[in-house]
Amino acid sequence: MRIQLITFGGCPHAASARELLRRTLERSGLECDFDEVDSTAEDTPSSLRTWGSPTILVDGMDAGGEPVGTGPGCRLYPDATGRTTGLPSEAALRELLARSLTSARRR
Repeated sequence: MRIQLITFGGCPHAASARELLRRTLERSGLECDFDEVDSTAEDTPSSLRTWGSPTILVDGMDAGGEPVGTGPGCRLYPDATGRTTGLPSEAALRELLARSLTSARRR
């Protein structure tokens, strides 16, 4: 399973996204690392430069559903009430991790 946390320097939600990812992995019983990707770094592939910060990808799939505001800036996520927040929900992240595990078992 490949997990990527895409952020950029100065992102106000990067630390919270990192903690959300660590907590969700732990609660899911998964002992795996994740890569942190700076979307503004010269050596970052162009396919990862278009994501807003923070974005969590699991095997290339987005943990946030439909993004509100993508690109090299802050990313916002719709919450259950329709308001926007700076992080995907823990439930959405757990669901994506489970889907990835199920998909890997089928291979």
